[in-house]
Amino acid sequence: EVEAALWDTGATGVKEAEEASDRERLWSGRKSAFGAFGSIAPNLYLVDGVVPRSRLAEVLARVRQIGEQYGITIAKAEERVRAVSATPDEAALLGLETGTPLLEIDRTSLALDAHPVEWRVSRCNTDRHTYVAERG
Repeated sequence: EVEAALWDTGATGVKEAEEASDRERLWSGRKSAFGAFGSIAPNLYLVDGVVPRSRLAEVLARVRQIGEQYGITIAKAEERVRAVSATPDEAALLGLETGTPLLEIDRTSLALDAHPVEWRVSRCNTDRHTYVAERG
């Protein structure tokens, strides 16, 4: 089902890893190619997510449906990351001690016409969260 969706949307090739070494080569190629997107489309925002392969087609269809329903295509997003201390309320909600270090992620997403369509502030317990940003 996933492979059919790729061909239907214009894929020029589909490769599936059979061995661990194949997976490593495909992953390395994907990471190496990522930087090229910045020169082709400097306003491109790409988000990596983890979705079980068995549900990938369903998740992609739902993302497209939500965008069509609301007439929104995310064109750009900015995230500001900083260390903060847990307030008493946050500590209680997260089961931590007041003052425990947290990672704060302040995100704003913009539609194609540059108006904001998402704003969120997340506070994450760093014992359970890893923030990864890749470029090039």
